[in-house]
Amino acid sequence: FPSHDKGSRQFIVDVVSVGSELIADAHLLTIRNLNVSTAGLSGTELSIDPVGSSDAGLMKISSTSNRVVRISFIPNEIIYSEQNDSGKVEVEYKVSGCSIENQSASVLFETPNSTVTLHETSGSYFLWIGGNFNLNNARSGRYKSQFILTIDEL
Repeated sequence: FPSHDKGSRQFIVDVVSVGSELIADAHLLTIRNLNVSTAGLSGTELSIDPVGSSDAGLMKISSTSNRVVRISFIPNEIIYSEQNDSGKVEVEYKVSGCSIENQSASVLFETPNSTVTLHETSGSYFLWIGGNFNLNNARSGRYKSQFILTIDEL
């Protein structure tokens, strides 16, 4: 994350890298990491819309056409400051998906365990990762995290 000045406080939250755990016979490619910037900052709350923000992370699943898979992730996380000073950022991750690379047409996942069907000819599915970041308890410093998706074959 880029830094954010709030009086004498400066937050530097490194880009949330996106990882995966594959249980299905599929390939997962991280195209773009989640980029948290001050653009969506409102008070001490920062929001990145996975359906509409260019800062959302982007991943692509590739496998057999029409394959049905379950995509799972942990929706809430607390990221602690690397300075061990009790600073923390609370995150509620949001994910949207679409069988074609069209972010504005992607559909927000209602639960952290969603079943999707890969594209009928290409076998692709695209995921955008965003979320809400609560900075109420953040202190000056550096924060790092890795968002993990799990893909299960059904």
